[in-house]
Parts: sequence; C-alpha cells; structure tokens
Amino acid sequence: MSLESLGNLAEIVGVLVVIAGFLFGYLQIQQYGIQRRATAAIELARSLQNPPMARALRLVFTLPPGLDASEIRERGSEYEDAAMLVCLTFESVGLMAHRHMVSLELVWEFLGGALLGSWERLEDWTHEIRDRSGDEKFNEWMQWLVEQCYRRYGREEPAYRRFAEWLPGRQDRVA
Repeated sequence: MSLESLGNLAEIVGVLVVIAGFLFGYLQIQQYGIQRRATAAIELARSLQNPPMARALRLVFTLPPGLDASEIRERGSEYEDAAMLVCLTFESVGLMAHRHMVSLELVWEFLGGALLGSWERLEDWTHEIRDRSGDEKFNEWMQWLVEQCYRRYGREEPAYRRFAEWLPGRQDRVA
C-alpha cells in the first residue's frame, strides 16, 4: 500500500473517530437528560414525603375552603405555620415547573390533588395577605402552578380510572 493510500485511510479513520465521538457525546447528553428528569421526579416526591410537610398538609386539609387569615389564625399558630409550609413548598415546585426543571405533567401526576386541595383552602388567605401587605408576589408561584395545572389537566380523570387497564411495559422505564 502506498503512502498516499495510507494517508487517505488515516483521514477516513480520523473522520469516523470524530463522528463516533459526536455520536457518543450526543447519546451521553440524552442519557444525562433522562437521569436529570428521574432525579427531579424523585426530589419532587421527596418534597412531600417528609414528616413536617405531611403534618402541614394534614392540617391544611382539615380546613374548610374559604377561610380568611383571621379564621386560620384563630385555629392556632400551628395552622398558620402549616399553611406557610405548604405554600412555600408549592412555591418552589411552581418555580421549578416554570423553569422546566420538572414537567408540569409530572407535577400534576405527583401533586395535583394536594395542590388543588391546598389552594382551595388557602386561596382566600393568600389574597388577604397580599392585600394586607401590598405584596402581590406572595404565593405567586403556587397560584401560577394551580392555574396551569387546572387549565391543562383539571378535567382529567384520576389515575386509578385512567390507568385501570395498565400493564407494565418497556416504555414505562425511566432509563
């Protein structure tokens, strides 16, 4: 084989190595995205699966819808603290959804019932605090999240009905 042929062969091999490198990099980026979404899903679930948040949600869900701030305050500071913890948690989730760190669909699947039920009980409280403080930003991301979820998924059947015939399959795997 001539020197020129070896040079051409080396160029071809070099191009193939570069293409393989780009392909490998692309696949790694795809895998990273899958892994990041899985991690975000786990963290989203953990945000509600801790004793303080579970207790706060339990207290908030004992409140009837439509209570104002004074009526919540009359029930004791533990109710105000619970309302604040629930709101701050959903504020964080709302911002994460807005920044595409977690999908709105995932938020809905994990937290839809807790989110809508909490907002139903804390909406008037939120508006009263905004009016009293003059700060429209209070609980803004929770309200945004509720509105987005309700607009997209509000009339959707619950998972136990939607997936009544579900069987596990390959497409259900995260990674």
